[in-house]
Parts: sequence; structure tokens; C-alpha cells
Amino acid sequence: MDLASMMITITKIVILPILLGVIFHKFLSKKIEFVTEILPMVSLLVSDISIIIATVVAMSKATILDSVTIVFKVIFC
Repeated sequence: MDLASMMITITKIVILPILLGVIFHKFLSKKIEFVTEILPMVSLLVSDISIIIATVVAMSKATILDSVTIVFKVIFC
């Protein structure tokens, strides 16, 4: 595994969003105050939806795998 590419990926995924959040909060805190009140609810809603989707996918594993098999057969035959 290449250390440089891993560090670049970590920077893009973790460090950059944190720095942008700190900068926005520092310079635009009054202008984006309404967002900070709404975002916790949005985050909760998105996480709940993600759990529901993951549960449905997990429960439908066999059906999904059968569908994938049929699709591949149709495409390649």
C-alpha cells in the first residue's frame, strides 16, 4: 500500500472537511447559524434512513443475488 496515496485520501476524506467546517464556523458563524440548528436533525434522519435501507437490503439478500444472476444471464446470453 502506497503511504503517500493513503495520506492524500485521508486528507481528502477526514482532514479537509474538518478544516472547512472550522473555517466556515470561524468566519460565517452568524450567517450559517440556521444551518447549525437544522443539521443535527438532518443527520439523525439520514442515519435512520441508512439503517432502514441496510436492513431491507440485508433481509432481501437472496432475492437480490437471484436478480443479479438473472440480469447477468440476460446480458451475456
